[in-house]
Amino acid sequence: MKKTFIGMVTAGLLVFSANTALAYTVQEGDTLNEIADEKNVEVEEIASMNEEITNVNLIYPNQEIDIPDEDTEATEAIKGTSTNEASTQTGSDLFARLVTAEAKGEPLEGKIGVAKVVMNRVESDAFPDTTEGVIQQTGQFDPVTSGKIGNTVSTDEAQEAVQTVVNGGGDVNGALYFYNPDLSNSSFMQSLTTVDVVGGHEFKK
Repeated sequence: MKKTFIGMVTAGLLVFSANTALAYTVQEGDTLNEIADEKNVEVEEIASMNEEITNVNLIYPNQEIDIPDEDTEATEAIKGTSTNEASTQTGSDLFARLVTAEAKGEPLEGKIGVAKVVMNRVESDAFPDTTEGVIQQTGQFDPVTSGKIGNTVSTDEAQEAVQTVVNGGGDVNGALYFYNPDLSNSSFMQSLTTVDVVGGHEFKK
């Protein structure tokens, strides 16, 4: 079965992994504020322990984060289990930076569409099994090929689009590709079937 970015999870996986921190697997619907309140710690404390958290309002299902733990004698404990294997979690900001670069000037719906194409590829047998693998696949996204993505700062709207998609939202009729016909005359894109149009992008499969 094709692995997907989002696992179907019935309960949180909580593992006490160190004397000063415990590892927590983010569940669908979690927010950093709720996690901090539940664990009686500050959001800033969690963020400072996790370099991949660049925006405290943007976390992902199956993302593993460290949480401050004052119990130095804590031992491993399982609080719940996953009912479906999830793929390796990519750096959360990479996804949002790709959407920022690819959908600059597009409405929120268009940014969601771009993010949805990435997720559709993760779920397709024709592409890598993780968002990071899809995004970094050779020759697929111009901002990655050119190196521009390295200098791109993700916008709040792009982060919102990514969060919408990883939570199961967004729909571009199964599209696996997108392009702007005003900026590209790709014969490959023109040969594909257009399944949706949002803003300046045609979505294809």
